[in-house]
Amino acid sequence: MESTIDIFQEYLDTPDTDYAILITGTWGCGKTYFWKNKLAPIIEKNKKTIYISLYGIASLDDIAVKILSQLLYESDNNCLYSVMKLGASFAEKIGLKNTGKAVTDSGLVKLNNYFICFDDLERTNLEIKDVLGYINHYVEHENVKCCIISDEKKATKLEGYNEIKEKTIGKTVLFTPNAKEAVETIIKSYSYDGDAHKFLLEQKEIIISTFINSKSENVRTLKRGIQNIVNIHSAVNESLLKTPKNLRAQIVQGILAYTIEYMINGGNEEVLSDLETIAKCATPYALPELIFPKEEDTYIKKFCDKYMLTSSLTAFSPFSILEYITKGYINKDQVIADIESLLPKSDPEKEQIYILMNDVWRLEPEEFDEIINEVFEKVNRGEYESPGLYRKLYGRFLWFSLEGLVKIELSKIDKIFINGITMANENGRLVFKTYDDYPEVESNIQEIRDKIVSYRKHIRDLEDRSKEREMSETAKGLLTAAKEGSEKFFDVFDNKDEYSPMKPFLTFVDAHNLFEILINSWDAHALIGFKDILYRRYHPSNIEESLYVEAAFLRELQDCIVNNKREYKNRFQKWAFAKLEKMLKSVVLHLETSGKKTEAITVGQS
Repeated sequence: MESTIDIFQEYLDTPDTDYAILITGTWGCGKTYFWKNKLAPIIEKNKKTIYISLYGIASLDDIAVKILSQLLYESDNNCLYSVMKLGASFAEKIGLKNTGKAVTDSGLVKLNNYFICFDDLERTNLEIKDVLGYINHYVEHENVKCCIISDEKKATKLEGYNEIKEKTIGKTVLFTPNAKEAVETIIKSYSYDGDAHKFLLEQKEIIISTFINSKSENVRTLKRGIQNIVNIHSAVNESLLKTPKNLRAQIVQGILAYTIEYMINGGNEEVLSDLETIAKCATPYALPELIFPKEEDTYIKKFCDKYMLTSSLTAFSPFSILEYITKGYINKDQVIADIESLLPKSDPEKEQIYILMNDVWRLEPEEFDEIINEVFEKVNRGEYESPGLYRKLYGRFLWFSLEGLVKIELSKIDKIFINGITMANENGRLVFKTYDDYPEVESNIQEIRDKIVSYRKHIRDLEDRSKEREMSETAKGLLTAAKEGSEKFFDVFDNKDEYSPMKPFLTFVDAHNLFEILINSWDAHALIGFKDILYRRYHPSNIEESLYVEAAFLRELQDCIVNNKREYKNRFQKWAFAKLEKMLKSVVLHLETSGKKTEAITVGQS
């Protein structure tokens, strides 16, 4: 940056020059910012500056009008300045055709007292040779100092650029942002927000190193990344304060890296998919094979080489933060939960598993063996209650075995984990609603992935059997309550926690036993109440597909009513059963029809 300033100072100090200086650099690297905040203040010690953006310029006279409007802005002729600001087309309509060129050519204004900066050369709508020829008139014939700002890689693709460049441009300066200065400048802009500013200052070094490692040189992406850091900080400030310093750096690095990569590669669906893989796996719980993949020329490999091998960090921000960057919405509760899941556990058992998932390669071999043996024994005895934890530990042990870190055959791991979770389920220890805060262990080794898929199926089978057992007990409870009377039955049926409308527990109720209780013990008032609760359960606006299987029970109950009309106690009970029968007929038809439609859709999709 200092050498660039020296080049411009030398250019200013040379009396007669017939060329312009080109400042080139990638899009978003801060070329325009550098001109306005660094170069222009230095130049204005000797000459006044004029800044012209060529973006969208449609005619050469538009350029002259833009120049003249800035000259007139400094004069007292506000009326003419306003006309010029409206552009060449408007000036021409009111009879001021070629006014800009006429005034500048007249000598009334000494342009060599000015330094003109032409920005966005590659984005003009004009022929590039015409624009450079126009600028050349100023530098060669009017002795005006000029600089051009452009991404030359794009400009060289425009027809005529290379042929006329040497006639107009005498020196080319490649601008690359100073990462430290850029970060410090952006952080300074947040000084109005004390908490955010303090946090950014604390994280300054990791922000600088992450930006350098990204190799993007795009200050716009840096600004967006820092803004995302501030937004996340504002949303979950208290949770961040609880985290260790190295973990906060991990989160900040992830936010900035995700932002830069998304802004550069956001249109590439494969890259977005890989970023999601990284966000889900590149956490303290990821297998080393994913954190440091061996395959060359993959996006994940390049990402890890840029952001992980060059830093002391071994993890990244969780998936919920990537979702915010790509979708723009902060799921505050999920981000907090994800951050807290990265914290070391205070519970001894949880801490043991945390170490096994996170810091295992930092353990001494004796410590590793002790934890492995203890956890393996707990699995064998079915002592854990979370199905998700069994699944995650299973994936971990498979990898340990394949890598030779434990001397346990894969077949033995399979047997222990299947028997352990099955035993936990049979003993009533397994709780399928349990949430554990350990992220999924992913793997790119096909053998591990296939085994985990198979183990997940075993867990689903256990869950299905558990649900069936639970609903069978529910059905028994309902029949017992029905025998005690309608009031007790309704109380039990309305227990939403145990008898969820989504659970098809009536499938396990014996329709004949229930009918015998209804006809012998319930009066008309109770039967109408029973009809009403069934109507609410199967109302078209509430019905769930999971309840379609209850059609068989309802049809069986309907048949019981039709086939046993002889033994009604009185005409009121007969009337109530007739109402119940009519409702059941309608509901059964609806359930069976809806079920067939669902089956047809499923078959069609398959």
